[in-house]
Order: sequence, then C-alpha cells, then structure tokens
Amino acid sequence: MTECVLSIDLGTGGPKVAVVDRRGETLSWRSRPVHTTHPEPGGAEQDPEEMWSAVVAATRDVLAALGSAPHLVGVAVTSQYMSTVPVRSDGTPTGPCVLWMDTRGAEHSMSLLTDESFMLFLERHGLIPLPSGNDNLAHAHVLRTRHPQAYESADHLVEAMDYLTGRLTGRVTATQSTVFGQLVCDNRHWGSTEYDPDLVAAAGIDPAKLAPLVPMRGATGAVLPAVAEVLGIPAGLPVFPGTIDSITSAVGSGATGPESVSVVVGTTSVMVTHVANHGGDLTAGVLSVPSPLEGMYYVMAENGLGGRAFEWALRLFGYDSPETALDDRLLTRFEYDEIWGTALNRFCLQAVIGHPLTVYGSGGQTRGYLNLVDTLRCVELAVQNPAAPGEFRVFNQFTEQFSVQELAELVQRAGSDVGLDVRIDHVENPRV
Repeated sequence: MTECVLSIDLGTGGPKVAVVDRRGETLSWRSRPVHTTHPEPGGAEQDPEEMWSAVVAATRDVLAALGSAPHLVGVAVTSQYMSTVPVRSDGTPTGPCVLWMDTRGAEHSMSLLTDESFMLFLERHGLIPLPSGNDNLAHAHVLRTRHPQAYESADHLVEAMDYLTGRLTGRVTATQSTVFGQLVCDNRHWGSTEYDPDLVAAAGIDPAKLAPLVPMRGATGAVLPAVAEVLGIPAGLPVFPGTIDSITSAVGSGATGPESVSVVVGTTSVMVTHVANHGGDLTAGVLSVPSPLEGMYYVMAENGLGGRAFEWALRLFGYDSPETALDDRLLTRFEYDEIWGTALNRFCLQAVIGHPLTVYGSGGQTRGYLNLVDTLRCVELAVQNPAAPGEFRVFNQFTEQFSVQELAELVQRAGSDVGLDVRIDHVENPRV
C-alpha cells in the first residue's frame, strides 16, 4: 500500500486536511470553517478549541471519504502565521488565538523601536516590530493586557502550527522558522535552535513564554494515543515540525531555488522563491525567512489581494460556495450599483422591486459572457498546463454573446415565468 502523510493546513478561514501520497498526489481532502470574532475595533480572535475541533472533524471526514484506511507514515502541519496562541506545556490552550490581522498592539510595537533596536532587528533578524501591530510581539501585548488570566496561565505563546503540533504530541515546540514573527532569532545563521538574548530583550517578551526550539527538519514527537483515537489514525505516528503556509506552498509549487519563482494565491497574493543567503529589502516588502529546506531561506514579496478578490467577485455575482450551497439561509449577498454596476445584476434587482429595466440608449452594446465558475476553471487549466519557456500565450474566454437589450429581454422573460410584470425602458446613458 502506498505510504501517505496526513497533511493539516490551518488557514484563517479554517483547516483543510488531506491525505497525500509519496508522489505528491492528494487522495482526498476536506475542510471545516472556523469563526473569527472582532471583540473591539482592530481586534481579531479565534477560539483554539474550535480550531482543534475543526481539525478533528475534517480529518475524520477525509478518512471516511477514502473508505479504506490509508497507510499513514506521518503527520505534517502548516498554518497562517503572525497569529499567537497561549498554551500550556501539553499544548492545550489557555485563551484565544490573536490573529495576524489584529492591530490592537500597534502602539506597543512602535514603543519597541529605537535607533539602536531598529538596526539590531534589521541586521540580525531581518524584520522590525510592525507599526501596524500585525506581529506576534503586538499580539503578546494584546494577550497580556486584554486577556491577563490566559496570559498568566500560559507556559508558552506560539503560532497556530506549533499549537497543533503540541496538541498532537503533548509537547510544545517551535522552530527558527515558525518563531519568525516573534523577532527573537539571529537569522543570519540558518538552523539555529537558540534564541538571541539581545533580540529577546529588545522584543520586550518574557523569555519564559518562548517555546523550546527544535531543528526545522526531523520529527518533533509522536501522535498521542488519546489524540489518535479522536482523529481515527494510528498512535505513535511521527509529527513533523510545523511550517509557515506560504513556505509550504513555495516548496509544493517547486520554488525551491533562485532559478524558480511561484505566485501563491491565498487570502493575499505572494511571490515566492528560495535562496541560500539571508537578506531582504523592507522598503520593497521583500523578506527572507529560514526555511526547512537545508541551508535555504524562503523569500517572499507581498503583492496584495489574492483570493480575497475572488471572494468579493463571488459575492458580487451571487455565486454559492460549497458551504453556502448547503442551506438557503447561507445564500451569498447580491450586490449591485445603480449606475456603474453590471447590467444583468441591475436588471434582476429592478425586476424584483417592480422598477422598469433601464436600458441605456438603444441597448446595442454587445459583450461575451462566461460563468464565473467556468472562468476560475479556465484559470486552473492554464496553471496546470503552463507555457513553454519563452512562450507568450493569451486566452480569451467566453461562451455566449448578448447585447444589453437581449439581456433585458432575458430578464423580462424570466420575470414573467415567476409572475412578475417586467417592463423595459430606454433611457439616456448617464455615463456619457
């Protein structure tokens, strides 16, 4: 039977769990959502117990979908980063996870920056405390000031991937890579398993709250029997050290050296590769992070919105996701603009409220149309069938052509089918 790894990817929206064989083929995968709360302006938190329950549910879903038990040889965990979970030494949480998007500690981050500390952080680590408050130092401050009992009860403050490996093994650890957002390792030296005392002091973090560092390669522990029973997997499986999700994506897409680059589209879009030396350019948003690849540093350049733009488009056009399609009460929002929005959305809204369909001018403007789901499928096919080196390709995608007048008539007929009296008016074009 093919050897497989149980792969857990804990994103902001919830975990995705997959069984992947040694060829890199995904045999099955499932996801579960996790709710984000915003307790005050700038705040963003999740319940670590809900995270864990979602991982358990998704894991059992995956195994059930496979039918027969796969030959698992290990468990790998990756997650979003710059989020902070307060945990006991056995991996159980003491309070909420303060997410990467939380900005309540911005003022604290700014207080850590002096002329001396700025250069120390930049030269040894490669990143400074973020003025936005989107780093682990700011989030530790949030826990200490907003959740003092959770902070005091915690043995360690860790990233989400290290929280999960702790739950799996009963042993909390971190790596030089996963503590990147705590700014406490001298990253000029790849593979360090010690914290830099000068950086720890400059970061203003309690050294007792830092998790023990282990090598980025090898196993960090084994799945506990009680945990194995809950998940439905064999006890004693090796658990590998957690990884940052974008590093995992870079490796999975083949961007393992300076000769190859990938664009990773998650909530945001990031250009990634790997190089053999530590460096970066904060003014250009280029960072290097110690990678589990031997002697290599992951390099990233943030490009802004990625998957979030697709989510917006899906809401705009009223498309369901696999989750919202489960129940009519979860239907997506239907958005429109009375002048600048899409004609079809405006016509549908006008038909429902009894307003005449407003066709600008003669309505003769004609365009090609393609279902948004089909568009995303075309993008997927283009990615799966890349151009040859030096080849430039352009894709035009459409399945049908309609004039604005024809769209109005389609809506008029559809309205009639459900008992609506839909009238079409031709008006002067307000865009001219």
